[in-house]
Amino acid sequence: MAERLRVLELDNELLRREAEESRHALEPLAHHRAVVLLLEAANEKVRAHEEHICFLDAALSKAELRRAKAEARADKARAALLTKEHELGGAVLMQRLVEMKKGFGPILNAPPGATTLIAIVAIPVVGASLPILLASSSSNLAFTPRANSVSASGMLVVLVCLVLGYSPTFFSLLIARYPCATAIGSCASISCACGNYYEMGYTWMAVVLITCSSVLVREFAPLPTGLLRSTLIFGSLCIMTPGVFPERFETNLTEPVRFLSLSYSLHVLGLGLAMLLLVALPFGLICNRARRRLGWPARARVLLPRGAHALSAAAFAFIFFVYRGTADVSDYCAHQSPHSFGGQVGAAATSCAAWPTLSATDCAAVSALPRTAGHPVPVTYTCDWVNGSLSRLDELLLPGSYALLHEGECKKGACRLYVNARSIALEFGMLFLMGSYVALYTRADMEWALATDEQVAALVPVSEPTVVPIAPGAWK
Repeated sequence: MAERLRVLELDNELLRREAEESRHALEPLAHHRAVVLLLEAANEKVRAHEEHICFLDAALSKAELRRAKAEARADKARAALLTKEHELGGAVLMQRLVEMKKGFGPILNAPPGATTLIAIVAIPVVGASLPILLASSSSNLAFTPRANSVSASGMLVVLVCLVLGYSPTFFSLLIARYPCATAIGSCASISCACGNYYEMGYTWMAVVLITCSSVLVREFAPLPTGLLRSTLIFGSLCIMTPGVFPERFETNLTEPVRFLSLSYSLHVLGLGLAMLLLVALPFGLICNRARRRLGWPARARVLLPRGAHALSAAAFAFIFFVYRGTADVSDYCAHQSPHSFGGQVGAAATSCAAWPTLSATDCAAVSALPRTAGHPVPVTYTCDWVNGSLSRLDELLLPGSYALLHEGECKKGACRLYVNARSIALEFGMLFLMGSYVALYTRADMEWALATDEQVAALVPVSEPTVVPIAPGAWK
């Protein structure tokens, strides 16, 4: 019995060991099962994320479709707007030519302003061209030299260049979308516009004036040597000074401006001397000679057209200097940009529309600050915000960050546009009348005035007195 009990204990111990070994063998399997459960849970999360990504892709596709439709509608609206502007035609010019009372007053009737500017530009050109058009190559009228002598002198080229360079530029700036942001919104003279805004314009101006000066020096060189010849040549050289010394202004009040002031003084002095020596002096001399040499009917035929021409040039010059606008080349609107406000377009637009925003104390302080020519205090303009300063092509090709900073632009809105435009038109009329007088009369008048009474009597029939150029070498 005891032997039987020992055998059973040994079997029991053996079974216990086998159970223990089986338990140890099943432990890795339990660990692997836990890993499988974790992987199944992670797979469920991945499937959930994939479903969310698919949902976002669908929403993004719908948003892109809506954006494409909105851009298509915007393109159609832009095309319709451009078509409407083309249909308006000349009405755009009338709309832009507005007169502001002291720069900020109510808008006056635009068409009369446009008519005035066109008349100021056209009257000198048409009036000065009539003597050339009425004269023929085979006749010599009493009030003008021959047409072929005018064209051969070279001054005709100068006058044509003056008209072709000025007229298209002037009216294209007036019909610009924002004319106050152009040179006409800031300048009241051709020299100011060319010297401060358009360098190519000042190149054109210098070439025309230097060519005019060289042509006139050559024209007056054959005259008899003397004080009058030297005076005329000196007056011809004075024409170059506006082309050499620009009317340029400095907006930085801390910089010295004495040189610019001296340059502008020489600019005005040269132009004034040229008018005095090439128009006033020859007209006075021909009046004196005609009074002694010609009878009343012939004297009237000679002096009336010259007097009308000279007085017209003087009238344009007087009105220009009396009613000349004030130049203001500063531009504080351009600094009201999104870049100045950390990329915030809304803040920039608000600041632009409200500028200038100064308290009463600050206004008094500004009024007491020093000022220079071309930078009056207070300024003579306001600012307007312009949306979409970039074209569609720029928006597509430029970086998004750059396009974001240029979603809008602050430009000069209200200014003394009509006052400046009228002043520039008067200056053009003055210069054209001066140049056409010199081309038509000065050379022939000086030859006739310097000839002796015997030479005039031998060359000019008494029955039909006229102004005839004296042949070279006819002076004793």
